Amino acid sequence: MYADELGDGRQDIDGVRELQPDAASVERAVRPGDDARVADAAGVWLADFGCLLCAFGAVRAAIPWSGVLLAYGVAEVAGMLPVVPGGIGIVEGSLAAILAAYGANRASALATALGFRLVSFWLAVALGWITVAVLARRSRRRDGPS
Repeated sequence: MYADELGDGRQDIDGVRELQPDAASVERAVRPGDDARVADAAGVWLADFGCLLCAFGAVRAAIPWSGVLLAYGVAEVAGMLPVVPGGIGIVEGSLAAILAAYGANRASALATALGFRLVSFWLAVALGWITVAVLARRSRRRDGPS
């Protein structure tokens, strides 16, 4: 009975052929400048990782080289989960826990995680709000009294 339901497989092969992209669709998917965008994104992640390494120096803690990249990657992915905005608390907690699991002192791991997030997240938020305030003020001045 089960063999009858499977058939001879020709329909499945035809279905797979329909899903295969042709060369033109692949060329449309990769646009000029995509390599620069990927390089920019990689640069941002590298700079962010460098910020984490500097946070270790700021709290004068030894860097657990065996797990620091893993901790950073897991914390970044955990921060992208739509549980809380910006991964607040999730990034810090997962980063500190993984760093401690890979040999960092618990207090140093927590201080590093908090220092890293202070610079990489909250500083950017503060600069964003300051920029919004300056632009709003300039807009009000330009429009003048009504």
